[in-house]
Amino acid sequence: MTDIQKDALQEIGNICSGNAATALSQLLNKKISIIVPKIHFIPIENVPEWMNIIMLGNPLTYAVDSLRGFLIGTFALPIYLDFLVILVVSGSLMLIGAFAFNRCECS
Repeated sequence: MTDIQKDALQEIGNICSGNAATALSQLLNKKISIIVPKIHFIPIENVPEWMNIIMLGNPLTYAVDSLRGFLIGTFALPIYLDFLVILVVSGSLMLIGAFAFNRCECS
């Protein structure tokens, strides 16, 4: 990944974090301070085996892989697997949310 691409991803993260902090600040009507962490991308092939198992169990791995693939053209995992995991996880969370909402005694 080139330095320009890394800077672009960092700026996207900064903008998203800033927008989230602003929304939370307005919601709570309080000042919110944020700290932007430094992020390092490590190719999946270069991580230890134990970390690879944990990483493949994390749904964000598939979202980041698909984003990285579209930005730089290199996918570490098959794109259909990325989309399948994202679809299953988001669909499951929507069903859980709908079930919880139906059980809620909202007035």
